[in-house]
Amino acid sequence: ITKNFLPADQYNFIKTKLHSDMFPWYWNDHSVKPNSQPQFTHTFYDKCFRRSDHLPLLEPIINILNPLAIFRIKVNCNPQTSSIIETGMHQDLKDERFISSVLFLDTCDGYLRLKNSDLINSEDNKLVTFKSNIEHTGSTTTNAKRRIVLSIIYLPTL
Repeated sequence: ITKNFLPADQYNFIKTKLHSDMFPWYWNDHSVKPNSQPQFTHTFYDKCFRRSDHLPLLEPIINILNPLAIFRIKVNCNPQTSSIIETGMHQDLKDERFISSVLFLDTCDGYLRLKNSDLINSEDNKLVTFKSNIEHTGSTTTNAKRRIVLSIIYLPTL
């Protein structure tokens, strides 16, 4: 867990863009599995291919992580719910060589929970890194309009 992952000016620039009413979000009927919590997403990079013209926005993050290869970069936006709803335990990839990093873009009562682990509360500019094959779940928020998290799956530099 890395608090204050990005310098404040870089973090605030990215957060402002992702919270803007001009950023393109796409509706998903479910977050992880069919019948799970719906959410909005934006995929920057998927299966090693660029999927968004907005990828340059994330250069400060990519530069710090310095991955050997990127598998996926996606941002999730979970609208506020009246009670906390977990989005569903899952693995990002089964391949143990890959790493997942989640950057929280809000401070709220939402969280990330790794299997057999404590909750990791959503706090602005906090990065959580773990093996992509570890089961985990996110959640919604009750005390903010939305919860936004950026997920990056990558091969670390050797």
